[in-house]
Amino acid sequence: MRIPKRLKEIVYTEQGRLIIDFSVIAFVAVIIFRNFIFSGGWPSGGDTLGWVAREYLFGHDFRWLNLWRQYSFGFVEGINSIDFFLMLIHSVCQSGAVTVKAFMFFTFLAAGFSMYGFAYHYTRNNLAALSASLVYMLNHWFFTQFTEGHLGLLFGYALAPLLFLLLSRALKHGRLKDLTIFAVVLAICLTGFNPLSVVIYMLFLALFTVFYLVIPQSSFHFWNRTKRVLKVFAFSGAIFLFLSAFYILPFVNNARAPFYSAEFSYVLEETAGISYENLLDGFVLRGSEQWGYFYIVDVTSEVSLQIIPVSVILVAIFLMAYSTVFVKTDRYTLFFLVACLISIFLAKGANPPYGNIFVWSWFNIPHFAVFRAASRFAMITAFSHAFFISVLVSLLTGYISKTRSSQAKETDLEPNFRTSKGVDEKQFFSSNGYAQSPCLKSAEYTLKRTEQQSATRN
Repeated sequence: MRIPKRLKEIVYTEQGRLIIDFSVIAFVAVIIFRNFIFSGGWPSGGDTLGWVAREYLFGHDFRWLNLWRQYSFGFVEGINSIDFFLMLIHSVCQSGAVTVKAFMFFTFLAAGFSMYGFAYHYTRNNLAALSASLVYMLNHWFFTQFTEGHLGLLFGYALAPLLFLLLSRALKHGRLKDLTIFAVVLAICLTGFNPLSVVIYMLFLALFTVFYLVIPQSSFHFWNRTKRVLKVFAFSGAIFLFLSAFYILPFVNNARAPFYSAEFSYVLEETAGISYENLLDGFVLRGSEQWGYFYIVDVTSEVSLQIIPVSVILVAIFLMAYSTVFVKTDRYTLFFLVACLISIFLAKGANPPYGNIFVWSWFNIPHFAVFRAASRFAMITAFSHAFFISVLVSLLTGYISKTRSSQAKETDLEPNFRTSKGVDEKQFFSSNGYAQSPCLKSAEYTLKRTEQQSATRN
């Protein structure tokens, strides 16, 4: 009996709940990647073969730090910090295919853990954080990035909640430790993400900072918040420049890929197939890229449950989640609401409504013409959805807990007089028939003794 009791005590602790939630995330990851883990075959996907060849070439003669990238089309590319993680995995498994499979598995786990951390930081609710994590991991758009083999995008998607979490902590506390950790992760992200991910996340990271300045959440005045922002980015910026020197110095000296040039662009017509046709598809996070498994299955339409209206259910759940902004309004909820609207609008590309805004931006804003796959703005939509799901679950669990607590207090105050074989006993019972705490019995016993003593004196 002692062992189950001890386990029960551990489960109800904060550490025990974290272990359970992280085990759920890991179990989901193992179920989805079971063929990756328990088979020796190569992973499928549109860009996967290129990544496998890349790891083989870099690992063959330890070329991870070479500036001239042999896997490319003959032009110079800067050293990417994602290669440091791939190098560590490759040093253990010594196989390009296994390295890619392991990296994809770990990015899936990292996405769940980082989203869990961000949601818990805001809600302080384990169930809400786990719900947000599952939404962030198990959406259709994220799934299609695995079938496409977009490791650079997956890397950015996995670390984005962690980056926002560290910025939030740095702005809130301003401690040296928080500033340093934020600078380290920022350096990894800016030098390791896919260039499209860098543009998207840095844009919304700047917007997140603007909301911190404009919308107060405590007695911290605007001038103090401004000084905090300057402190965060000045200190973190200095550390970032130092840690990113391997990437920045070649870039400044014009040793960079041609797609960083302002003249580099795609043809506008290429956006038609990999942008959302309407706002609804973007809102429900439908996958739009299908080249990886093109001859096997249409991952954009044939992997969902055909007998269940999944889109309708998702719309209802997400709308209910976003309606919490009327109950809990602060800079976090307002930021993610605005971020969702912007990302859905951009993810549809040149399609209506107001597709002419995207077309104008394509020809007039520098570097905007590289967003051929406009649907990749869905990574911000997924982040916003997961956040609002955590808010919804937190409010619901809080309401249920508060209701149960108030009912318990009401039943505790209801006396129940019972008589047994001529002996009068006054006891307090709850609505389910169980006797209440000994404190109430002790108080009643003291009252009876006082009455008896008074009667005796009289």
